[in-house]
Amino acid sequence: MWLYYLLIIIFFWFGWEGSKSPSKSRKLFTVGIIFLTFFVGFRHEVGCDYLAYEFQYGNIESTVGESGPWINKFYWALVITLNNLNLPYESLNVITSIVFFSGFWKLARRFNNPAAILAFSFPFLIFALPMSATRQALAMGVAFFGINELLERRFLFSFLWFLTASQFHSSGMIFIGFIPLLFWKDTKKAWLFASPFLIAFALFIFSSSAYELAIYRYGAEGLGEDSKGAIYRTLVLFLFGGYFQLSLKNLWKMKLPKSFPLINLSTYCMIAIFLMSYIIPTIADRLGYYLFIFLSIIASQVPSLLKNNSENIYFLMQALITIVFVVWSIFSWQVQFCYSPYNTWLFG
Repeated sequence: MWLYYLLIIIFFWFGWEGSKSPSKSRKLFTVGIIFLTFFVGFRHEVGCDYLAYEFQYGNIESTVGESGPWINKFYWALVITLNNLNLPYESLNVITSIVFFSGFWKLARRFNNPAAILAFSFPFLIFALPMSATRQALAMGVAFFGINELLERRFLFSFLWFLTASQFHSSGMIFIGFIPLLFWKDTKKAWLFASPFLIAFALFIFSSSAYELAIYRYGAEGLGEDSKGAIYRTLVLFLFGGYFQLSLKNLWKMKLPKSFPLINLSTYCMIAIFLMSYIIPTIADRLGYYLFIFLSIIASQVPSLLKNNSENIYFLMQALITIVFVVWSIFSWQVQFCYSPYNTWLFG
């Protein structure tokens, strides 16, 4: 695991240096994202879902016959296409990495310290999705483009991006719930008018076959081993979301008004997902990974928003993320087994 610890230190140094100069941050961000595209895309037998996806890829007819026709249609279409082209399973990981980091690039560069966004994303969001959960990573990569459209208030385009994301993994449709809440700028009016849409949307999700499958896969007794650290990861989201509401909300609204509605809404979700982790921890954990992008954006703006103690608070945020990741990696046998040692097929 020492390689991952070293990368965390390097990326946090990138973010620290990037906080001094936006142009320097963009250069370091470019270096980091190119490296990670190769690091993630060309890994070999790294990630807890690697062998499962490899088995599916090699037994495509039986796998698609079981679940392909009615869920994750774009994902299965991609897998079938790669199979028909006689490309190896590794090609799927390369494409997944390119899609994920292309979307990440598009979104992160909107802000003045994209290197810090990358740094705070690596220990959980990047480590858990593109390095393991291929379908979720594809969905999140596409969803990044939708989030970018939300920030521009282009709701139709964001809806289409999120709808596309849901065809790689059904959890991508969660972001669609953001749209009615952001359509109205007045918060009270937004909740009033959005409530019927959200209720209908929730009923659609909870009555869908995809939700039933998620409950079976991730909520059944004995299937939550991979999310025993859910309470701690969602606690991190809770702490960052709470800190935003208590200390950064007014500053963000004044200095970054364009992104404020979405970031403010995301912090409510970050707080709620922690409470949800007590009820259905595995599903809360899986959905919580999607919210780490907003945590990363919030943390990246601390040096430019705060006048007093900004460096100390920024350092504490880095320390918290690092400590939780190190503790998780030490006490989780799955992390030790699935991610260490890192291997690549790039050099044979």
